[in-house]
Amino acid sequence: MGLYDRDYMRERGKAKSSPQNSFNSKLIMVAVIAFILGIIVCKIIL
Repeated sequence: MGLYDRDYMRERGKAKSSPQNSFNSKLIMVAVIAFILGIIVCKIIL
């Protein structure tokens, strides 16, 4: 998760200058969480 953490911190750094980037990084985080949950659910079902 080191690469993800670095990208996340970079997004947070840019977010200070642009609210739009803050919104985009929140969307990305939600998408990543949903993706991980989807994989977990699939493994449970299968």
